[in-house]
Amino acid sequence: MSIEKSESLIFYEYLCQKIGSEEAVRMRRLISTVNNIGEPYDKTITSGSLGEGLHLKGSDIDIMIIESSFKVYESEKEVVLEDHNTPLIMNTEETQPCFAQLYLPKHWDIFYDCKNLFQKHHMGWVLSSELYKKYYISLFPSRLPIAKIHGPCLSDIYEQLDLAYCIQSDKWIFQAQSWQGVNCFAASETLQDYQNQAYKIPENVGFMQKIITTLSTFQCIGRLESLLYNFLHHSRTSLSKGLFALQLARACNFTPDAKYLYCSENKLQYSMYKYVLSHLLIGLHSDAVAGWIMLASFFYAYENYFASLTVIHYTLQKYTDEKIYTVPFNSMNLPGLRKTLNPIQKNVLNLMKKEKLYTILKALTIYPVNFFSNSSVIPQVLQLDLRSKLISYHPLSFANFLCFLCNYHLHDITSCNDYLQQLHHFYSIEENLMSTPTGYIQAAMIFGGIAYQLLGNNNMARQLFQVIAEYDEYNVTSAAIRLYRLT
Repeated sequence: MSIEKSESLIFYEYLCQKIGSEEAVRMRRLISTVNNIGEPYDKTITSGSLGEGLHLKGSDIDIMIIESSFKVYESEKEVVLEDHNTPLIMNTEETQPCFAQLYLPKHWDIFYDCKNLFQKHHMGWVLSSELYKKYYISLFPSRLPIAKIHGPCLSDIYEQLDLAYCIQSDKWIFQAQSWQGVNCFAASETLQDYQNQAYKIPENVGFMQKIITTLSTFQCIGRLESLLYNFLHHSRTSLSKGLFALQLARACNFTPDAKYLYCSENKLQYSMYKYVLSHLLIGLHSDAVAGWIMLASFFYAYENYFASLTVIHYTLQKYTDEKIYTVPFNSMNLPGLRKTLNPIQKNVLNLMKKEKLYTILKALTIYPVNFFSNSSVIPQVLQLDLRSKLISYHPLSFANFLCFLCNYHLHDITSCNDYLQQLHHFYSIEENLMSTPTGYIQAAMIFGGIAYQLLGNNNMARQLFQVIAEYDEYNVTSAAIRLYRLT
């Protein structure tokens, strides 16, 4: 073997250690594709290293969001008037290479709500990149940490997420017409490639560990129809079917608007009960724990406290050492959390290596418990926290809080105090007290404050809300409001 080829193989092995094997990169790309199909709002594309299937330590998450309000054309002659989009015309004569100005067609009325995005120019109204990005920052509530302009992107204050809002053209522009027919992804495996070939998952623990961390990006909260359509029509391998099935199960955990839960018509309420329950039963297959906790919350919302407690007690028995926390937990100091697999987890993965990926993931992984805004299954005492589109809780702290609420309504104060102690243990572990209480720890402290308040101990409730409010610069939580109401 030549020295050059030997060095090439050594470098290839080094890259596999750093970013994952060829099989892992291929699978991550497919995961991103399936995840994007399930997005409920504007069309999104996972880009950057994550979208390319590369798992680089310390890299941020790059998301492209396709803006649906505008459409780009090369000339005014191409404008399609029946579209509901506002047309923008390209001008490349007065710009640097690879840049373009976008202006409104002549005689096109500018809408009042769009005027702040444009600047007057000798060509007419030109879209301002700076004003455009400032406008979108203003749309994010102050409690969300999207507050910085980072080049062409909007970034969070922690510099972990970059959002790039993009405007689409349905045709290849003149400068890119030479690219037509060129397969830019000839060396990669897209969703279409997987449809036509079988793909064997390597049977080793290291590969499974890398893939499990990647699958934590599955944050689907909608578009069941799109997921189901692609599952039925574009999934011809067991791998793609398994990934779509996981997405469908996770999407089913997001239930309809809460207004139907409290309607006065019995028939509609019963129909809604069956509809939500059927979705949550599918959601049980999303992971080992979170789907069951959602079902318990559903029973609590319908005042079936004994059923809720039964489900929670069954679920807590599944909290065993082989369960694997996914990446959404890894940025937090959490009780019992390890960022690498322990020997028990590695042994169980080794025993299950011949099982399908779908079976392994739903049996071993633990995801956060997520509630969409106006969820019909979140406890009423937490509605105050649903001020953003999505809120996440740690399943263990939420399960203990749900047990507290059930026993509170059943007038079992002894059990209430037991579960309050469990909550206290969750948020007062030494390493949590030594750092800023963020995310799931803050939520657990909110649970504790509400519990103390229900038991009449307003002093303890006030102390907990005060601690959170001091750190909660962007009012992400309801701590400040709850503290105000106690004074």
